[in-house]
Amino acid sequence: MFPKYNNWWGQLKVVAQSPANLAAAKIHAGTARYQAVEAKTTVPWYVIGLLHMRESNNNFHCWLHNGDPMFNHEGQPTRTVQVPPNRPPNPAVTWEEGAVDALQGFKLTQIKDWSAERIAYTAEAFNGWGYTLYRHIPSPYLFGGSSIQQRGKYVRDRVWDSTEWDTQLGVLTTLKALMLIDPSIDLHPSMTVTRPDLPPIAPYPTPKADHPSLPTLAPKPSIWVVILTAILSILRKK
Repeated sequence: MFPKYNNWWGQLKVVAQSPANLAAAKIHAGTARYQAVEAKTTVPWYVIGLLHMRESNNNFHCWLHNGDPMFNHEGQPTRTVQVPPNRPPNPAVTWEEGAVDALQGFKLTQIKDWSAERIAYTAEAFNGWGYTLYRHIPSPYLFGGSSIQQRGKYVRDRVWDSTEWDTQLGVLTTLKALMLIDPSIDLHPSMTVTRPDLPPIAPYPTPKADHPSLPTLAPKPSIWVVILTAILSILRKK
C-alpha cells in the first residue's frame, strides 16, 4: 500500500480547490486545540485536524472517535453510540481529553513515521478498508475532491452505491491545501519500504467502509454421491 499511496500523493491534484482551502483554513484555526492533543499523544496536530474534519467537519462538540455528539438533547455528556461505542469511558471530559482516548484506542500514539504514505494508511485504517479490499478503488476518505477520486461510496454502514459520488473532501486532498497555508508542515519520506499487513476487519467511523458477511454456501456433493443416488432411485422404481 505504501508505494501506491506514494504514487497517488505525487499525482494528486486538488479539483475542489475553494472548498479545500476553506476546510484547510478551518483546521488551521483550531491549531492550538489540536496541538494540545499532540502534546499528549505525539500525533501531529494536522493529522488530528484532518481526521476531525472527516468525522465531524471540525465540530468541537462531537467526539473525534466517530463524530457522535458529546451531549444529548438535555445537554448531558454522552458517550459514543456508533462504532467504536461507549467511548470515552467518562463522557464528562473535554474534547481534547476525548481525542486522546480516540487516538490511543486506534493506537495512533505508537506511530513515529508521519510521512504522507503513513498518514494515508492511518486515515484509511481509521475509516475502514472496504474501498481497498472489496471495491478496489482509492478511498474517497483520502481522495475526495481530488483528481484521484473515483465514483462509488459507502452511503451507510456497509451499504455500497457504485453510482454515488462522495462530495466530502478527502484527508490527503485537504492536506495539500493545508500545506499551502502552513509551510511548517514537513512530511518526511516514509521509512517503511515493505507493505504493511492489512487488518482482517474494517472498523470504525460511519459510514463504515467494510463488507457485509457473505452467506456460507453448502459444499457441492461429489460425483460418486450423485451417481449412487441415481442408481438407488432407479432400483426403488423396479
